[in-house]
Amino acid sequence: MGIKLLMIEKFVFLLFDESLLILAIEYMNIKELEFCELLCAKFCHDLSGPVGAINNGIDFLESDNEIMREKATELVKLSSNQAVNRLAFFRQAYGSVGVEGEVNITQLRQFVGKFIQDSKIRVEYDGSMSDFVVSNLFAKTLLNLLIITSNLILLNGEINFSFLVSGEKRKVVINANAPAVKIDEELIKILSNTNSDSEVLMTTRNVQHYYTRFLIDALGAKLSIDNNKKQVVIEIEA
Repeated sequence: MGIKLLMIEKFVFLLFDESLLILAIEYMNIKELEFCELLCAKFCHDLSGPVGAINNGIDFLESDNEIMREKATELVKLSSNQAVNRLAFFRQAYGSVGVEGEVNITQLRQFVGKFIQDSKIRVEYDGSMSDFVVSNLFAKTLLNLLIITSNLILLNGEINFSFLVSGEKRKVVINANAPAVKIDEELIKILSNTNSDSEVLMTTRNVQHYYTRFLIDALGAKLSIDNNKKQVVIEIEA
């Protein structure tokens, strides 16, 4: 699919506005518009948890029970923080933040921290690569690979990032370890670019994988996946 990546990044947060939707249709074919709609649906689903919890907490703030009101206040504060962190992370992972810029390790770790702050997943970083710098597009690809990798962990686990430099090439190894991990052929087909439209149709469940594949293609990167029942290793080089 000939996805107009930058256009999609700009429209993905704007399809809730009818006038902007009409404008999007004028510039994008039906396949591309369908992709944006599916990605927006996933985005809303991922935000529904903390937003729903905020709404529930507000309802209990009117309770006559003081203990209930205190718990409701704590719930609203916690859920608000979760929503803000997810929005900040999604802006980097999905939004248009400039392809020409660069991101260093410190900035990347800040983005990752917002995503895992309320998770039971641990993230570790190998090597003292304080001078490791990648393009914004590479960083966006890594953040989307993090989303995918975290969803493969069934129980509490650890994700390890290793950063390697070879001349002008940058290589990142994402190693996920857990008591149990899941991975299916559909994911491998999409990320490895061995899928045809007739094999795996795009849905809200796999649109994240397709978007990541588009980023990988735009980056001109090489990607490999190795996995077993307790480990998934993803290597990307560009």
